[in-house]
Amino acid sequence: MWSIDPTSISKESFMSAVDHSLHAHKLGDAKHSHAKEISNQNLLQIALVLTLGFSGVEAAAAYFAGSLALISDGGAHGDRCSGIGPGAFSANHC
Repeated sequence: MWSIDPTSISKESFMSAVDHSLHAHKLGDAKHSHAKEISNQNLLQIALVLTLGFSGVEAAAAYFAGSLALISDGGAHGDRCSGIGPGAFSANHC
């Protein structure tokens, strides 16, 4: 296990390791975050589309395979969409 003494790191070597390629700040101007914000609206829409897609694939596979298990699993995915859909709608319009 490597151990580094924090007092042995100089300020210059630490600052050279920081990525300054995005942009620079003036003194006292760094009171914001560069973290990408992902809204719940986008996450709900992605979840809805993926769940509907999986439900459709399972329904098609169930039809061609004659599998009652796949039909019930596809139905369960569709049931989950009935909960995700109103949430995505309200995140969009409220």
